Amino acid sequence: KSMVVATTMHSSDDEVLVALSTETGEKKIGGEDGFRKFWIVQICLWKLKSDFFVIPFLNKNNPKEYQQLKNILNSSHFLFVPTEAECYGIVFSEASAYGLPSISTATGGVRSVVKDNVNGFALPLKATPEDYVNSIEPFLVDKEKFKNLSINSRKRYEEALNWNVWQAKIKIIIEDLF
Repeated sequence: KSMVVATTMHSSDDEVLVALSTETGEKKIGGEDGFRKFWIVQICLWKLKSDFFVIPFLNKNNPKEYQQLKNILNSSHFLFVPTEAECYGIVFSEASAYGLPSISTATGGVRSVVKDNVNGFALPLKATPEDYVNSIEPFLVDKEKFKNLSINSRKRYEEALNWNVWQAKIKIIIEDLF
């Protein structure tokens, strides 16, 4: 079973999760995703022989929706975010907390979170759908390779991408100021 979860931002700033599964026959297309991102996802699905469904914004303050989000992340293999602009992307840290490697673009602050071959890959902004497929497919084929990437994703979260680490770093900066 292989599943990839993707997130994108709409112009209305509503987040959409796209879960890609090689086992489901269900296809639900919704939202107003950007044309480029939509076709990258579509071509990757076709190349990886996967189906997908769209989950609208899930509110983590709603216990039922938060549980749904956790279930999606726990049953997924990748976070797929072919973004064109991203300041940092807390979603990448959240994915790493679940041992979920991220596939994204090397734009904005993505590279400060997503480290190639550690907790995912950040492809060039002009990456083609074939480039994304070539990044994901080897991990869907080689379970040990995927397992290592997943373990490293969680390790990166524990060592660098959590709020406790952030707090310790900010404390040092503030103490140095005074």
